Amino acid sequence: MATWDHILGTHELYAFVVRGIRTPEAFEEERAEAADRVRMKMLARDSANCRSCHVMAAIQPERTRGQRQHAQALENGTTCIACHYNLVHKEVEPSPSFLQAIEG
Repeated sequence: MATWDHILGTHELYAFVVRGIRTPEAFEEERAEAADRVRMKMLARDSANCRSCHVMAAIQPERTRGQRQHAQALENGTTCIACHYNLVHKEVEPSPSFLQAIEG
């Protein structure tokens, strides 16, 4: 597992050395673009990261609204990232291109 963590850490090394992201402020300047890149990648992969652990049909939201939305998502084939684009990290407004991609 430690080896895998080191491999994943090379992304941070790239950001530091090549992109010059050396401070939290520099990262904040890149946050929206990075979020959009990841969202579009997840959309293209049908939220495979989410689906590797979570089975959509087995998710049972507590609230009635969530239950209705998940049932509708199952029926329509909506992918996780289309609704849960701010679930893990600090909120970032979705880009117009992302909004267009999830609508179409």
